[in-house]
Amino acid sequence: MTRTALDEKLFWLINGHASAPMDYVMAVLTFSASTIPAVLIALLVMFLYKGLRAKQIFMLVFALAFSAVVIHSMKSFYGADRPLAYFAKKFPSQEGMVHAPFERHRASSFPSGHTQTAFSVAVFMVFIFRRHAVAWFSWALLVAVSRVYLGVHFPFDVLVGGLTGAIVTFVTVKIATLPSKDEIRADNSV
Repeated sequence: MTRTALDEKLFWLINGHASAPMDYVMAVLTFSASTIPAVLIALLVMFLYKGLRAKQIFMLVFALAFSAVVIHSMKSFYGADRPLAYFAKKFPSQEGMVHAPFERHRASSFPSGHTQTAFSVAVFMVFIFRRHAVAWFSWALLVAVSRVYLGVHFPFDVLVGGLTGAIVTFVTVKIATLPSKDEIRADNSV
């Protein structure tokens, strides 16, 4: 996969401002969007505010699983290098120019699975807690930035990962919340 000049410039804009304290903040943000922590955070918030409902848990898990299948299919198809490998090939004499303090991924970079998870959870939670939309989408955006800052994704990777997670989850929830035939009949009989 060929990277655009804009993708590279945005990468350096985010990845080129490293500091040890910020490394750990970004690592925590990234970890929060790993599948199990993200689901646990969502379930805890649901439990505390509205209680856990089986249908909502099923919708969340299904949306995450379906969007993950889409993401991993894209990763297999495109096989894009992570920033470390990409820039090592492009500038062999400048090995180590990418700030990647923790992870040395070998898997495909495009698109970002952590960002997909974050946006899937954010969209799902906004369906339940509309008034907290800014908080959920801020978290998801920070996760996306953390993936670039930590040197494991390009901006285009996180953009496509976020859009995929958001769209698949939106469609999944919309389909799951369509009224049943019995509900439609009951409404029409009134």
